[in-house]
Amino acid sequence: MKRSRFTDSQIIGILKQAEGGSPVPKLCREHGISSAANAPPHKPASPTNQHA
Repeated sequence: MKRSRFTDSQIIGILKQAEGGSPVPKLCREHGISSAANAPPHKPASPTNQHA
């Protein structure tokens, strides 16, 4: 398993800041977190949209 760049206590601190109302994109910039890490997960393609 890949080792995290952040300690557990750092992650908890960042999450508490987000819960406290800090904008997530701002927190990502401040802590050097990729904006892709903060993106919502992709939805799987529905069967009607897949190509044959």
